[in-house]
Amino acid sequence: MLAFNDSEMRRTPLSVALSTDEGASWCAVAHLETGPEDLDYPSLAVDQAGIVQVSYSYRPGRCIKHVAFDEAWIRANAVRDHA
Repeated sequence: MLAFNDSEMRRTPLSVALSTDEGASWCAVAHLETGPEDLDYPSLAVDQAGIVQVSYSYRPGRCIKHVAFDEAWIRANAVRDHA
């Protein structure tokens, strides 16, 4: 799993992607957040229950945001899915 800015020019949208082959390809990409704000420095971890925890800076210098979801949410919200 990867958290990244899905743009070549901007720091938005902030997205997550799934890989089933250790990063050789990415089968599903879902946007966590879109908008004009910079969404920077994501940190991703999966807890013991399998819930994905992502923290990132939102409107840099002003706050840190946290979201939690499971793998099913990524697949259900995928904007690109190759699975």
